[in-house]
Amino acid sequence: MGQIAKDAKAAVRCALEMASALESLNQRWLSQGRPTVTMRVGIATGTVVAGSLGGIHRLEYTTIGDCVNRAARLESFDKSIDGGICRILINKRTYKYIDGHFATHLIGSVQIRGRQRLTTIYQVLLAQQT
Repeated sequence: MGQIAKDAKAAVRCALEMASALESLNQRWLSQGRPTVTMRVGIATGTVVAGSLGGIHRLEYTTIGDCVNRAARLESFDKSIDGGICRILINKRTYKYIDGHFATHLIGSVQIRGRQRLTTIYQVLLAQQT
């Protein structure tokens, strides 16, 4: 298995584990009378530049590139799509690397803000959605 496929699967696994942790947190908060929260995740597979910027007193790690922008656009895409506690949207390239390892649902080829071409997106389903 190639490194890109491993990374794509690891990113989706991480998002699913974050959803599980958020579910536990929400159950605890609900029992304390606190409001619960949800989250959205966008995952796009592609080339990025990653590195640390700054000096000894302030150092920031960041990623830049078109792929980072695509992931951000997926996260913010059509907030009416229900994902339960955690909605995870992925691009077609990520889907190709994870196909068969996670339950997914094709959303379709859609217009993403800032993109001229249509983007094919999929939703990764949480265990309770399958």
